[in-house]
Amino acid sequence: MAAIVLDRERQIGYSWAAIKRLKKEHGINFLTLVSGGTEWYLEPDIFSAVLWCGLVDDDAALTVEQVDGMVSLSKLTAITTAMLQAVGEALQEGEQGANPPTRSTDSSA
Repeated sequence: MAAIVLDRERQIGYSWAAIKRLKKEHGINFLTLVSGGTEWYLEPDIFSAVLWCGLVDDDAALTVEQVDGMVSLSKLTAITTAMLQAVGEALQEGEQGANPPTRSTDSSA
């Protein structure tokens, strides 16, 4: 998770539940978006929805319209940096979990 000051300090993180909610409510497939190499952060509607997705675990009642009210051009670089950090952490966390610990089959232990 990454911290960002918008209307107040908020935590940006991309949980599985939030990613599913993004698809259900906004029709955006998060995993396709971030793995496609596209510059999604340059599309205002997508940017707002992805930012919202990162904030809903911090505030479940938050709407995209409320998020839009928190974004200004002067904050855009800081917001984008925090979002990309949170996306990177979410993807890295998933890769770390992909390799379960192995159990020794050595019966002499």
